[in-house]
Amino acid sequence: MLRLLAYGLIASLMVACGDQENATEGGNGTEAEASQGALWTVFQDQGALFVKAGRSSGLVKDSAVTILGSPVAGTNNRRIIGYGNVAEIWDDMVRIKPTRLDDTATGQGMAARRPEKSDLAVVTELPKI
Repeated sequence: MLRLLAYGLIASLMVACGDQENATEGGNGTEAEASQGALWTVFQDQGALFVKAGRSSGLVKDSAVTILGSPVAGTNNRRIIGYGNVAEIWDDMVRIKPTRLDDTATGQGMAARRPEKSDLAVVTELPKI
């Protein structure tokens, strides 16, 4: 009976913590977990990058953002595809001036978040604009 309770407890802990184990460590450090901070939707319009987050999200002019690609198939993981700064800001949206960006990975499903210390190694590998 005690053994069944122990197995039940372990199973429930694995289910509860399972969603937090989605981080994958790629060989070049280009994978990022989606749950690492708030994600904002990124879209392109006439060649410019915009983020659906404005003053209410705490972004100000020249704030740094990390640009993430669409989720990797079947996971919540996203690859870091760029890095930029807020160029213009409105109440509900900001325009991003990319400083480094992998143009081949841009498209639907992109997201942005505040940069983290672990992003620095990835950013140096991206093409400079």
